[in-house]
Amino acid sequence: DTIATRLTQLLTQEKSGRATFIPLNRLAVENVRYPTEFGKDVMPLIKRLKFDPKFEPAIHQVFGRAVICRSVELAAEVSKAT
Repeated sequence: DTIATRLTQLLTQEKSGRATFIPLNRLAVENVRYPTEFGKDVMPLIKRLKFDPKFEPAIHQVFGRAVICRSVELAAEVSKAT
């Protein structure tokens, strides 16, 4: 919280725009149900990412609902199904 406050003050002083800060300790990782009816042709993006476990809440916040599909056509089908 302290760092976010300092960064916000700096952005204001420098007239550098706006930013939103969410402290890691306030992020809640939600349980996402990924489509299973497509087998191995669709997988959660999060399974392919490597990251420090302390950043897991932030990674889930940003990439938690993203999936990798074998083709664009399959991606369109997955999008319609979910």
